[in-house]
Amino acid sequence: VLSLKLTAQTPEIDSLRNIVNTTQIDTVKVNTLILLSQKIRRTSTEDALDTINLCVQIAENVKFNYGLAEAYKEKGIALYMTGQIDSAIRYSYIAVEIHENHHEYAAAARVYNNIGIYYRNQGKLQESINSLLKAIELLEKADDKQTLVAIYINLSNIYRNIGNFQKALECNFSALDILDNYELKNSNDSLQTAHIYKSIANIYTDQKDIEQAEINYNKALEIYFQVYSPSDIGDIYLNLGVLQRDKSFIYPFNTPIIKLSHDFSKKLPSNFNYLKAKEYYLKALNYYQNKNKIITACLNIGEAYTKLKDFDSAFIYYNQALLLSKEIGDGRGIAISLTAFGTLNNDQDNFSEAIKYLSEAIEIAEEIGDISILLSVSEAYSLSLKMTGNYKKALEMHELYKQMNDSIFNTNNERSLTQMSMSYEFEKEKEQAQLKHQEEIKRQKIIQKFSFAVLLLTILILISVFSSLRIKKRKNRELKKMNAEIMQQKEEIETQRDEIEAQKDKIEAQSRELEKQRDIAIKRGDEIEFQKKEIEASIRYALRIQEAVLPTIEPLKTNFNDFFIFFKPKDIVSGDFYWTLQKNNKVIAVAADCTGHGVPGAFMSMLGITFLNQIVGQKTELNSDTILNKLRQMVMKSLKQNAEAMETSRDGMDIALLVYNSETQILEYSGDYNWMFLITKREIEKNKKIRTYSLDNQEKTLYEFRADRMPIGVFIIEMQDFSKHTIKLEKDDRIYIFSDGYPDMYDREKGLKFTTQMFKELLLETSDVDMKSQSDKLEEVYIHWCRGGKQIDDIIVIGIEV
Repeated sequence: VLSLKLTAQTPEIDSLRNIVNTTQIDTVKVNTLILLSQKIRRTSTEDALDTINLCVQIAENVKFNYGLAEAYKEKGIALYMTGQIDSAIRYSYIAVEIHENHHEYAAAARVYNNIGIYYRNQGKLQESINSLLKAIELLEKADDKQTLVAIYINLSNIYRNIGNFQKALECNFSALDILDNYELKNSNDSLQTAHIYKSIANIYTDQKDIEQAEINYNKALEIYFQVYSPSDIGDIYLNLGVLQRDKSFIYPFNTPIIKLSHDFSKKLPSNFNYLKAKEYYLKALNYYQNKNKIITACLNIGEAYTKLKDFDSAFIYYNQALLLSKEIGDGRGIAISLTAFGTLNNDQDNFSEAIKYLSEAIEIAEEIGDISILLSVSEAYSLSLKMTGNYKKALEMHELYKQMNDSIFNTNNERSLTQMSMSYEFEKEKEQAQLKHQEEIKRQKIIQKFSFAVLLLTILILISVFSSLRIKKRKNRELKKMNAEIMQQKEEIETQRDEIEAQKDKIEAQSRELEKQRDIAIKRGDEIEFQKKEIEASIRYALRIQEAVLPTIEPLKTNFNDFFIFFKPKDIVSGDFYWTLQKNNKVIAVAADCTGHGVPGAFMSMLGITFLNQIVGQKTELNSDTILNKLRQMVMKSLKQNAEAMETSRDGMDIALLVYNSETQILEYSGDYNWMFLITKREIEKNKKIRTYSLDNQEKTLYEFRADRMPIGVFIIEMQDFSKHTIKLEKDDRIYIFSDGYPDMYDREKGLKFTTQMFKELLLETSDVDMKSQSDKLEEVYIHWCRGGKQIDDIIVIGIEV
């Protein structure tokens, strides 16, 4: 019995240890020890090495060659994780030798891939390339397409690092060709295809080929949407935004995004397409969940607003980046955010205020030793000091700026020289390999000619010998053949008889086993069907409860000329809900979208309806913004939400809320993320939160009343009170409130969303028909767009005509 003293303890590790200590099969023991080492090496490399050394000992004793090679490979990985890279390479070559000696080419190739990684981390890029090329050679023998794709991607990254962009592109195209031609079409392969397109776009960006970079970024984006990878979608939008900033030069994409997007020392050309860049940055922000990436997107958006002279909006996003950077303790993000605030104040001639931010930024940048940030902040700080009359300090900052600029210039030159040297060495070795190959071909041709001559002479001698023996042996051969045929027929008859008897017994046993399996399957099928019916019954009972708490629509019938409610749950029960109530002369109407859908969303909707009933029942003065403020307080208190619990509890709801005074015809609207549309023939005064939309040959105009960008629930930035819009309605005006379910309808055949733009066009085009006909049109478009497929979200649309 083997005893392993391991510091890491989990049920899975305990289970593997139990197998090691109880199994009597040595090959099973070896394979289990390899798995055990893989599980514990991230928490304790020392325990992992002890485990794998025991594995090597057992594999050598029982001569289990494959297990021995895999154990040496695992030992190399563990040594690499402890920083012992030379030892990791040595043991990996032992694993390669064992695998190749036993023609285990795919396994040997995977070890060569590890060796390539080890060499790359030592800076020995040519040795890394040679290892990966050897892996490719072996994988082509083994016909292992999946691993071959991964090797090509690794090789592409190395070629790009040494500046051999043509080779890097060839590797990526080879990987794409494998994925396209060998039907490796699961979701992971689709995601890998998107990663390759992104890598190709990065290489074209290095070559300043903007057109090809955009083409390949968009190819990657299309696939990321298909497999829905939000973080990757955000990265593509961010890179497209950087491309849009200026199409006359490109920043290197092998630097961190947060650096290339916020080098405030750069004098940017005047032809930046900041409007388009801002749109891409905002899209990226919508898909990011990682806080570091949210910080990057906010900084980019703030920079775009700064260049567009919208300083208030720039302040909001810079502040959001600063707060998040402080929350996660990101010193670099804090320094960049403070530099951004300083630059923003410089642009507005607030030089004294700029100094406050820049002095703190330079302290942090010096503390973390980031040259690129020191370059940016020293130039901006020098300008602020100069404009406030502190010329001595301004000169010091200017000298620091020159020092940092020279340092970055020298670093870039060293990198370029290194890349040129490595490219030269690579081409030199390639030429030598070609000459050696040509010499080998010549040598093989000489050997072939000599072998052919020897073979020809041997054939002539054999013909002479066989001709003399042929007649003599022919009769004996025929006689032996006849006897052999007779004996063979006899043996075949006896063998067939035995096989028939054996097959008869086997068929009978299989028949009994099939009957047993059939009975088990029928029993399990009945159990599953019973459980399914119980679950469906529970959900339908929840539906009856949800329908019972939904309010009456009588307030809409009584106080408005016409209306419709278009309500389509994604599942049996819904996370979207509507709510109406009349209190005295005021009518309140709500369209809400709770977190999730199905049963979880239904629970949230019932919570929302309950709170709305309490709020409206208790308050005498009913205003749309105060109702939302109170609802947010109650939701956060009920769900125990606060800033510290934001990562684990983001439940809440997005709401559009109307308060209509039936006597004065004055409408109040407040919303979080859910907008309100007003369609009318009259002209309404616009502002930053009210936008218009119209169609040609259409008398009516659609006014978008923008909601606040904060939810009913916990929020990543400091929460403020909800705002409200107030407008006096007139006869024939139409009001619409809705969730994001209808605009986000997804056509699976075309791979497209319906979009808010198409939703506005649909409402305007049908604004002259009665409300029921308009609701019918919404139903018709919904059926056509979903095309019988499963809808992706709950849908609620409320239309009201005055």
